[in-house]
Amino acid sequence: MISADYAGKDLLLVCILKGGVLFLTDLMRHITVPHAIDFMAVSSYGAGSRESTGAVRILMDLETDIVGRSVLLVEDIIDSGHTLSYITRVLGARNPASLRICTLWTRPSGARWM
Repeated sequence: MISADYAGKDLLLVCILKGGVLFLTDLMRHITVPHAIDFMAVSSYGAGSRESTGAVRILMDLETDIVGRSVLLVEDIIDSGHTLSYITRVLGARNPASLRICTLWTRPSGARWM
């Protein structure tokens, strides 16, 4: 349970835009410990494509300094995991106290989008 895991800690929820917003708002309603939020926008898809190019770009970075904070990345769907892997490397280099991921759904390996 998120609230129990982060009791007494400086919790920052980092939402990956745009898909994660609805999941974030529902999740926040259930977190009972104090927390702050910030947002990142990233892309690994070509224009109009449903296939990742493999090259991740940060379109909008955090406004918040995460040094020493407990960071929980909030993502709606993990597809290939490449983008989230890149984000965790970037944010991990910023020295948070902890860095974990909360996702609504992980696409099964080999599954295709319609």
